[in-house]
Amino acid sequence: MQAAKMGTDLAKQIVTFSRKEPQEKRPVAIEPVVREAVDFLKSALPSTIDIRQKFTSGGACVLADPTRIKQVMVNLGTNAGYAMKEKGGELDVRLIREDLGEEEAQKVSVDLSAGPYVRIIVRDTGAGMDEQTRQRIFEPFFTTKEHGEGTGMGLAVVHGIVREYGGAVTVWSKPGKGSTFSVWLPVLQEDRKKQGCEPAGR
Repeated sequence: MQAAKMGTDLAKQIVTFSRKEPQEKRPVAIEPVVREAVDFLKSALPSTIDIRQKFTSGGACVLADPTRIKQVMVNLGTNAGYAMKEKGGELDVRLIREDLGEEEAQKVSVDLSAGPYVRIIVRDTGAGMDEQTRQRIFEPFFTTKEHGEGTGMGLAVVHGIVREYGGAVTVWSKPGKGSTFSVWLPVLQEDRKKQGCEPAGR
């Protein structure tokens, strides 16, 4: 049932990308959302992929729709799984809190402001990408997958969702060295958290 619900959510990706309607946002505890997505990935990815996780976000809250955050996680996780489909490998998911100064924020993205963030790190030990591919991966319909195995929308949707929430997504990758995606989402300040920070699923 959980897989079916997640599948229904992911089926809305084209709509999410093409419709520029305002998304519903509310204060949400980020860690339970990420944990739920990782639990789904454990059941969805092959047993040849060892999934590891470490969360040190300190109960941080973000202003978001938990379904959209799960979309981000599942898209990144399934892409990592595809990169490791032949030989297997490790999928490392981490959630940490970081305070970025102005200079640090600008290094992540020119659109990012200084302040507190949660950083979701998704690292795989797969095939990796060359620089030309890395620069195009967030383009709609761009894909390196075989015909019929992908639409090329997954990472474009990830990029759109993260930008909608005032964050940024970066990627490091080299051929044969795997890939590391980092998603930065702004943390709600204490006065805004008092509005009510909800766990996932509520």
